Amino acid sequence: ILPILSMGLYAEERKRGTLELLATSPITNWAVAVGKLLGVLTFFITMIVPMLVLEAIAISGSNPPMARSIPLLGHFGLILLAAAILSIGMFISSLTDSTILSAVLTFAVILLLLLIDLIGKIIPGPVGEALGYLSLLKHYNTLIQGIFDSSTLILFASYIFLGIFLTAQSIDALRFQRQ
Repeated sequence: ILPILSMGLYAEERKRGTLELLATSPITNWAVAVGKLLGVLTFFITMIVPMLVLEAIAISGSNPPMARSIPLLGHFGLILLAAAILSIGMFISSLTDSTILSAVLTFAVILLLLLIDLIGKIIPGPVGEALGYLSLLKHYNTLIQGIFDSSTLILFASYIFLGIFLTAQSIDALRFQRQ
């Protein structure tokens, strides 16, 4: 669902001609990109709230009592994973005016980022190890298991920052192209 949520963030504006208005507005491209990301991430969070409520009911009635930290870390990881994927999808959406192409390319990048751990296991040595560290799935799995690691937060924050940065640069390039 994440590629579908991110496919129209900029592609529709480019198609309708309103992207030029955003590019020339007094608001910085960073602010627009962060605002769009927070908006679509808030929408995604509202989609998973019913799941949180049902889990809270199930945990409260469990016998023996279950630790609440593991499901909370799992949902926190889901939100971080969604934010990383949505920011990359937002960048891809800023490159094209086709929403379908944006969704397909975002899905392909997600697939690559999820399979990069398997690719890293095939390639021996430090290159394979480095590819393993870039895997979104590997770091998401550590959060699901209840392991709170700072490298996981740094990786997700890096993907989010990279998506926002590349989106802002893409819109800047459009602004300079129009001049």
